[in-house]
Amino acid sequence: MNNAVHDWFGLSYAAYLVLPRLVLQSMPDEWQGRFTSMLNELEEKHADHLRGEYGVELLDADGRPTPDPLADYRHGKLL
Repeated sequence: MNNAVHDWFGLSYAAYLVLPRLVLQSMPDEWQGRFTSMLNELEEKHADHLRGEYGVELLDADGRPTPDPLADYRHGKLL
């Protein structure tokens, strides 16, 4: 059994991985192509487990909701 993903999460209790779209769009085109190919493959193999929608909100150090500076993905890339 390959434990690469389990090992990447380390000792955290995280059950999900959340990535800001703006950060992903800021990666090189070749990287984005590989990433989206893997997302498509994941969806093909596990579509029955990837139903529904989730909401995400940024919390400050005290656990209170705070504005997300990366939420406006329509305005390009980080750098």
